[in-house]
Amino acid sequence: MKKCKSLLASLLAVSVVTSAAVPAMAAEKAELTVSERLEKAVVYMKDTYKESFVSGDMKANMWTLLCAAGADKAGDAEYAFLIPDTDVSWLGETSSLGDYATTIMSLLLLQQNPADMGGRNLVQELADKQEEKGGFTGPAGAATANELPFVLAALDLAGADYNAQGGLDSLTALRKADGGYSWDSSAAESNVDTAGLALFAMADVELAKGMLQPTIDYLKGTINADGYFVGKDAYATANACSQASAVAGLAAAGADMSGADYAPAVQALFAFQNEDGGFLYDSEADQPDYYSTYQGALALTALKLADGSRPPVEDTATSSETTAEGTGTTDSAASGDSDTVKPAGTGSSQSGNHRTGDAGLHPLIIVVLVVAVAAVAACVVAPMVKKKKNTNDRGDDDFSDSDE
Repeated sequence: MKKCKSLLASLLAVSVVTSAAVPAMAAEKAELTVSERLEKAVVYMKDTYKESFVSGDMKANMWTLLCAAGADKAGDAEYAFLIPDTDVSWLGETSSLGDYATTIMSLLLLQQNPADMGGRNLVQELADKQEEKGGFTGPAGAATANELPFVLAALDLAGADYNAQGGLDSLTALRKADGGYSWDSSAAESNVDTAGLALFAMADVELAKGMLQPTIDYLKGTINADGYFVGKDAYATANACSQASAVAGLAAAGADMSGADYAPAVQALFAFQNEDGGFLYDSEADQPDYYSTYQGALALTALKLADGSRPPVEDTATSSETTAEGTGTTDSAASGDSDTVKPAGTGSSQSGNHRTGDAGLHPLIIVVLVVAVAAVAACVVAPMVKKKKNTNDRGDDDFSDSDE
């Protein structure tokens, strides 16, 4: 069995930043590794927000799942509240394009087949929302730069039969002259949050690889003298959500986060995390908040993968045999036979984009699938989500809703 290849180019080495460029709060925590920071952040989420999740005031989604899996908590019953429900009955005509996209990716992470959910093909339902010219239209109108990257990533990962090149052309049309994207397509200036998330979503979609550099350059150009990503739009400030979005996107795209260009930005991200593990929104905040904390945890997950700290597949999959393609398991408890489980696949794309499990999987998706989720899906995650199915109402928080 082949080892999982290196998914991001560089090791994380934040110690190269000089003391002059490091905020005081970050300097005090310089001894913590990325994995330790992620552990503290997810523990903080459990200690602070678990009750709200259990009561239904907060809902698990793809982002909380990625945080749990990144911190190796996906199989821990104490963190079951971070695992989204697999009941998709709520998804329908009034659901946003973003809800469809993140639900499909969540199902893939949970070893479910979004092309066959109780007789529904969610992949085709989303693909059917594509217009003849390549764009997508949801209940709120044409897809924005907050939605379209995730729509394209979800369809690509699920092996959908759709006009991939037309979709990418539509995304290119939304890109601003500076290389970034704006949460409001009519805005004149790009927005750090939206640009970072767009980069995160498109980082390893094969057909999109040639269009990433302008967005990387835009984000690089917004880094100020203290390492914070601050754009020129009306809402631009140094804050944890913007910092996390940009760091997550750049790390997923393979930027050298240990180099001189981005190491100050990594340290600036660390500056928002307090000693309890939560993330404060900005320098005026007196306590951490939920959005800043789980976005910070997502960025730490991306950095953890960039750090190469995950073990090879052979060292972790003791009861599941992982295919060379990276998504299927032959665990008899999960599949009932020796056939590889294929999460999805509704046909080949019109533009030749990858099927689920091919080499083009997003770095976060493939590593979490292979290393964190596949090993626990059959014996832990599936029972947890089945128990939650009868008690939790569904309602995803769109990651991009907290941009400003």
